[in-house]
Amino acid sequence: MIKDVLLAKADFTYKRTHQRREQVGNIYDAMISPTEKWSWANYNYLEHRYYDTEYMAGSATLTYTPKLRGGHYFKGMGGWNLEQEQYRSTRVMRQGLARA
Repeated sequence: MIKDVLLAKADFTYKRTHQRREQVGNIYDAMISPTEKWSWANYNYLEHRYYDTEYMAGSATLTYTPKLRGGHYFKGMGGWNLEQEQYRSTRVMRQGLARA
């Protein structure tokens, strides 16, 4: 800004992740003979999962360094910083959804 007297710096970071998972269970059937069926349950279920993460960070600084008499310096510094993270999760599960 003003050479060798006023210096400004700033930065910003943003990151977002999103995951989605859907899953459905089932009952398994096996034929033991041509006329006999055997079933076993793997506990039927339906599941939905959603994950969202948002991260933001930003900062800004201002440094003031005027030269004083006698070869001395005065240094003043001010700044601002922001950091925020938000996490959201939804999970729904139902066992025994389907019956034979």
